[in-house]
Amino acid sequence: NDTERQVAFQSVLLETGYDLAILVQNYPPEGAWDVSEYAAQLVALADAATGRDMALIQLAPLIDCLPDAAREQTRAAGMVPMQGLAECIAALGHVVRWQERLEAIRADGSETLNVPRARVHTLRALNEAEAKARLAAAGIPVPKGRACDPVEAADIAGALGFPVAVKALDATLLHKSEVGGVALGLNNRTEVAEAVARMQDSLRTDRVLIEHMAPASVAEVMASVTTDLAVGRVMVIAGGGVQAELWSDQRLIAAPFTRQQIETALASLKTSTLIAGYRGQPAGDATSLVDALVAIAELAESSGAEIEVNPFLIHTQGVTAVDAVMQLP
Repeated sequence: NDTERQVAFQSVLLETGYDLAILVQNYPPEGAWDVSEYAAQLVALADAATGRDMALIQLAPLIDCLPDAAREQTRAAGMVPMQGLAECIAALGHVVRWQERLEAIRADGSETLNVPRARVHTLRALNEAEAKARLAAAGIPVPKGRACDPVEAADIAGALGFPVAVKALDATLLHKSEVGGVALGLNNRTEVAEAVARMQDSLRTDRVLIEHMAPASVAEVMASVTTDLAVGRVMVIAGGGVQAELWSDQRLIAAPFTRQQIETALASLKTSTLIAGYRGQPAGDATSLVDALVAIAELAESSGAEIEVNPFLIHTQGVTAVDAVMQLP
């Protein structure tokens, strides 16, 4: 009966001291069978939790198994209706992260909060060689390379040592690989000359960047710092490479960017599993990656620049920023 249900729930809540209680019920199709017991359990839990500082959720693990009438009963009982196990867990994860961040902000003091500032309306785009020179000056590893005229490309490549990458130098080309502006793994002067000729024909480029190919990587990570008009400076850390825009594997953090924030964001990525060494594969150099991400954040804040590195290659020792976009005020 109703009293027995309520006493049973009260005994559980008293013994555990939980902050959250979830009642799990998949409702049948309407009219399939009597669901009065479902509603009775809902009310008993709500009554048992009366006066307690805790959240209550009614969860249907199967997303289509909480009909409109059941949702209204849940709300009327002062509980939150949730549909879908994965969706519920994701929502709870956001709540936990929000609470952790709120406590950290309170501990640091309100003066550390990010103050939005107007975006500089005129930003000057750097080409990749210029951007990487700025990164290198900030202590961020980039491939050994040199910008040159197309006619010099084969000689420069020979001096750097094969294999090399050739890239068109044009600050307006944000996705060079999609328009034939990148050639990788070139092993001799002939291959370099042919790649440069193709770029000249298709892109009319008059400058190219020759770089020594970076060593093999364990994983790739993308990072960017931009200005959002609503919240100010923000940093995105995500799984990198050409799949960055396809994977939902990213974290967004607001300034002031701290090492702890960056480490926490990185650890929450699916890509962190690869960096840690997946299924017996070698682990990547997570410390060097965090060092590089902190350096990007500091460079962006000190210069007012908007920066994107996609990707960082994470090696067993060290990291390399193999592609970079930068705009300066």
